Amino acid sequence: MNDIKIGKESRLIQDLNQGLTSAFDELFEKYSSIIFHFALSILKSKEDAEEVVQNTFLALWEKRQSVDHKQPFKPFIFTIAYNSTIDTFRRKAKEKKYRDYFLVNASIFYDQEEFQLSSDLFYNLDRLIDELPERRKQIFKLRKEKGLSYKEIADELSISTKTIENSINLAIKYIKRRINKGSLIFLPLAYLLLQ
Repeated sequence: MNDIKIGKESRLIQDLNQGLTSAFDELFEKYSSIIFHFALSILKSKEDAEEVVQNTFLALWEKRQSVDHKQPFKPFIFTIAYNSTIDTFRRKAKEKKYRDYFLVNASIFYDQEEFQLSSDLFYNLDRLIDELPERRKQIFKLRKEKGLSYKEIADELSISTKTIENSINLAIKYIKRRINKGSLIFLPLAYLLLQ
């Protein structure tokens, strides 16, 4: 980016700081399409990608007074977009239908380089879950795959919620410990799925 463009963007941010909607509109015009395609490459859903764009620019407007015009704007807006995308991904990854679709179609940007995410992540997680003791595995699957609350699991299995909580924590610790440390690309996504 040359000095003229940097100067223009810095002035736009100063205008945004003052609450000028024309500056906001110009930034939206410049970055919304890039953010949309970024989110779409991860989420594979136009509706979800559009929601990420809306959430990103809503957050920008809410933080408009604190945006530093002396700092590059692109990393700032993409941090917001990335966080919104990951929040949406985390929510969607809990849905089996989305998970299956993701395995077949997903690609993701990581450190601004594109790579293809294979099914290794989910395969390895499933394999590690299968290694859990039978009762712990049953509890973990009811929580992570069916989305049941601790109380619902406790009622279904006729055991205490404390036992459920301990079993879930032990399962997560075991899986995190066993995740292949060499797969640094997959590690953040694996941790998201375990939350």
